[in-house]
Amino acid sequence: MIKRAIVYARVSTDDQADRGYSLSAQVEAGRKYADVHGFTVTSELIDDGVAGALAFSERPAGATAWTMLRQHQADVLIVQNVDRLSRDVVNLLVTIRELLRAGVEVHCLDLGRVTSEYDIMLVIRGWQGSDEREKIRTRSIRGKRQKALEGKIVVCGRPTYGYDFLRDDKGRVVNFTVNDEQAEVVRLIFEWYTQGDGESGPLPQREVAKRLTAAGIPTSRSTRRTRQAWTPSTLLRILRNPAYKGLWIYRTTNPDNSEAEEFTSAIPPIIDADTWELAQIQRERNSRKARRNGKYNYLFTGIIQCGCGYSMTGHTRYTDSTKEKPYYYYYCNQTVNYFSGLEERECFEKSIREGVLAAAVWDVMTNIITNPAEFKEKLLEAQQVELEDQKPKQAELTAVESLIVEAESEAAQLATAITKATGLVEKVLQDKITALNERYEALRTRKNELEAALANRRLTDETIDELIQFAANFKTGIDRPSNKDMRQVLDTFDARVIVKDGGAKLELGLPEPTSIELRLPLISKSAN
Repeated sequence: MIKRAIVYARVSTDDQADRGYSLSAQVEAGRKYADVHGFTVTSELIDDGVAGALAFSERPAGATAWTMLRQHQADVLIVQNVDRLSRDVVNLLVTIRELLRAGVEVHCLDLGRVTSEYDIMLVIRGWQGSDEREKIRTRSIRGKRQKALEGKIVVCGRPTYGYDFLRDDKGRVVNFTVNDEQAEVVRLIFEWYTQGDGESGPLPQREVAKRLTAAGIPTSRSTRRTRQAWTPSTLLRILRNPAYKGLWIYRTTNPDNSEAEEFTSAIPPIIDADTWELAQIQRERNSRKARRNGKYNYLFTGIIQCGCGYSMTGHTRYTDSTKEKPYYYYYCNQTVNYFSGLEERECFEKSIREGVLAAAVWDVMTNIITNPAEFKEKLLEAQQVELEDQKPKQAELTAVESLIVEAESEAAQLATAITKATGLVEKVLQDKITALNERYEALRTRKNELEAALANRRLTDETIDELIQFAANFKTGIDRPSNKDMRQVLDTFDARVIVKDGGAKLELGLPEPTSIELRLPLISKSAN
C-alpha cells in the first residue's frame, strides 16, 4: 500500500532572513523526499510567519495536519528538520511522542525516519545542533518574561551588590533582602560621590574606588584568598542602578515579536530616592564637563587629581584675541564649582599648565624608556602581575565551562525522560527543565563576563613589542612624543599625577607602586 504523506513547512520572518528557510524550498525538498521513499503527497500544509515557539497543534496549518494524522487521513508527516515542528525541546518531544503513539511516521530530511524503535536521542541531537544554545536562550527568555508578567522578581546569577536573595521553601528567588554590611558600603559610595567625605566636596569615581580599595573593603568578586580592587566602572554600575532606591528593572526582548520590554518590581531600598537622583545629577554634571573639554586631547584627563581630593579638569586659554595661540592648563574641580556658585570654596590650589607638567613627567618616563633593557624588564614584570591577577578568573572560567557541559548533558537526560513521562511526572520534569534553563543562562552570562575580563589585557605580547619598538624609535631622536603616545606609556604604567602645595608627584602603579616628587613652577589663574 502506498503511504499518504503530508509535507509540512513553516517559516518565521527570522527564518527567511537569517537562514533561508523559504516555504517553496521546504515544500520542494519534502516532495523529492517523498518521491525517493515511494510516498504519495496528498497535502502541502504551510504556516507562514508563525514562530517556532508556538505548539505544533496550535498553529493554523499545524492544527490541520495534527487532526488529519490523528484521524488517519494521512500516514506520514514530512518536515525539513525537527525545529519546523517546534523550537522548544519539550514541545518538540511531546509532539513526536504523540504522533508516534498515533501510528504516524515522522520523517525529517536531516534525520530520516523517527520511529518508536529508533533512538529518540537522535531527535535530541538534532535539536542540539548549531543553534542549540539559541534555543535554550529563547526558552529561558520566555520563562523569565512570564515571571515578569506575573509580577515576580527575575534575576540571573549572583545577587546585586548590597543584597541577598530571598527564597521560598522550594529555593526559588522571590525577592531581595538587604545585606547590611554591603549596604553600608553602598551608602558610603553615594555619600562620597554626592557630598564628599566631610573634608572635601563630591569625590570622583576614581577617588572613591581608590579609597574603598585602600580600606580593604571587598568587592562582590572578592574571596577570602583574593581581593579585587574597586574600579571606576564598578562604581558607575552602582551609582546608576535604580535598585538601590528600591526599583528593580528587568529588561528583555519579547521572543515572539522581537520588541524590547521593561518590567519593574519593588525591592527593599538601601538609599532614598533623593540621594539616588542627586547622584544622577552629579554624573550628568561630570559628563557635561567631559564633553565640554573633549575638543582638545588633554594629556592628563582622568589621571590628574588635586591634593584636596577632587579631580582636575583641563581648560584652554589664549595668548591673544585671535585665539590662534592656545595654552592648556588644569583647574581643581572644587575651584570650578566655587566659581560656578555650586559650593563654598575650600581649595586654593593654583592651576597648572599642561606643557610644564608634561615636560616634567616625561623627564621621568624618559629615564625608563631610554633604557631598553630596564624598560622591557618592567613591562615583563607588569605583564606577569597581570597574568597572575587573571589566574583566579581563568580557573573560574574552566569551572564554569565544565558546569555548562554538565548542564547540557543533564538537559539531554531530562529530554529523554520526558518522552516517557505522563501526568504529574511530566509536569515535574518540565519544571526541572525550566530551572535548568535558568541555571544554564546564568552560567552562560558568567562565562561571557569572564571571557571579556580575560580578553581585556593591557600588556599582551603584541603590546609589549609595540612599546619596545616605540622606545627604540624614541631613542633615535624624538624629544617629546605626541600626547597620544605619551598617554599610552602613562596608561601602561597605571600613572596618576597628584598636584598639591605648589608641587606635584607622579605615581606609577606598575610594575610596583612608585611615587616620584616633581617640583614645578605653577601659574596663577590670572596668568597669560
